[in-house]
Amino acid sequence: MGRKKEGNEVAHKWNMKFTGNRHRQIVHVENLIKEIFRYAETNGLTNKKDVWRENSYATNQALILTYFRHVVDVVIPALRIKKEQELHEKATRYEWTARRLEKELTKMHKQLDKVHHPFYWKKEWYETFFGDRVDGHEMGKRGCAAGTLKKMAASTDGFMKFYQAFPGVNGRCDLVNSTYLLELLCAKEIIRSKDFLRGIRATPKQLEEIRKHLPESIHKKEIKDILYLQGKAALRIGSVFRLKVKDMRLAPAKNDMGYMAVLDVLDDKGNKDRRVLLDEAAYQFLLKKGKGKKQEDVIFRLNGRDGKTISLDRSCKIVAKAVKDTSDLLGYTQMVEKTGKQKTVIGKKQVSDEVKKKAGEIKEKTKMIEVALTNHSFRKGAAKGIVARFDKFKEYENGFDVQKKLLFELVNLQPSKEQVLYRFNQELNDMNKYRKKKNKEIKEWNTMYPTNPKPKMKLYTLDDLIRKRGALLYASVYLGHVRSSIVTDAYI
Repeated sequence: MGRKKEGNEVAHKWNMKFTGNRHRQIVHVENLIKEIFRYAETNGLTNKKDVWRENSYATNQALILTYFRHVVDVVIPALRIKKEQELHEKATRYEWTARRLEKELTKMHKQLDKVHHPFYWKKEWYETFFGDRVDGHEMGKRGCAAGTLKKMAASTDGFMKFYQAFPGVNGRCDLVNSTYLLELLCAKEIIRSKDFLRGIRATPKQLEEIRKHLPESIHKKEIKDILYLQGKAALRIGSVFRLKVKDMRLAPAKNDMGYMAVLDVLDDKGNKDRRVLLDEAAYQFLLKKGKGKKQEDVIFRLNGRDGKTISLDRSCKIVAKAVKDTSDLLGYTQMVEKTGKQKTVIGKKQVSDEVKKKAGEIKEKTKMIEVALTNHSFRKGAAKGIVARFDKFKEYENGFDVQKKLLFELVNLQPSKEQVLYRFNQELNDMNKYRKKKNKEIKEWNTMYPTNPKPKMKLYTLDDLIRKRGALLYASVYLGHVRSSIVTDAYI
């Protein structure tokens, strides 16, 4: 069966009329895409991972709809213009009548209306669309963050799989394989492969050694200052270069952690704004760096030999290379063996974990990865210090009250205060779900009277969450991360 005939069958199944109101056709395809993801979520279909989070389907759906709108707004109009020009040239060459030309144009528009349907999407369209987003990332455009591009690349595999599994769809949607797109992002150094390089958690002594032994260059002093601030304020390298003189100010008073100033971190990862606190040494350092500059001037910048300011992207790479070269020189860079567990898949049937353990063996997969001290290691070192200082308050008599006060002092500073509190609530719900799942015994339950009805399980409150994860919550807000588990996995 040919591709055209299959496409007609798919269109007929979903009452896709290629003539008539074009807007109605577009709405129809949008509804079809939403229906495909709804079907995947209802039936627990996933891609690569065994279980997706609740918002994963909505995120992937939004990304595919973004691409569809690009097809509607950019690809199809460009094709129409191109086809119209070809037909007019042909009409001139063969001296068509006006009626013949009109007939050919109508036929062409009907054929192009079909192309809206996912069955007719072409790989090269998505490659061009994705390439434009990559260029947008390099120019600093909104909506082109590294995380968004990574999700966009991964969404193609899921949609192709869900499209094929959707009832009544006989054909196949051909988008670009995510592996190719992720390799492109790695090649452009927008994201890093986990097998390529890992910034190790460094001690203060190691970080000081890096700053002392930086390679000789015209940027050495500025890079040394940048790394100092990273180690003090736990900033990402891009955020350091975006700092302006107006972004720092004194706080009303010094708090129990020794912080006395506030620093606005604008357009951080994911185009989000946040605020961090600085101690006196970091604040005085920034005052000295900003002396004589205007409020709108950036504090840090790298200049070329011609005196012109180097671009943000290039500046970040210069700093990263300087730190990596120093890490190699001091012997901190090495290849280590990473071992992970991988469960075997038993067909496509969903089975319980017990059945998997009996029928499939747990395989150990080993790979070599390169670890080194990177500029991100300075951020990790600062995070470790923040957690250690926050945890010290546990030794005080009123330690919990001090920790709670410090945590909400930082939360109230954030521009997205409501989102941070929502994240805390989500972590609390996760803790309570785990507690219910494990069915832990209640300590207050009196075992002397087993005939008495068992009381309801006590759920954790926000205070319990702060007692258990206070330091991690504080660090996650300070670092601008979504979950405290990221701090545990990558920083501590």
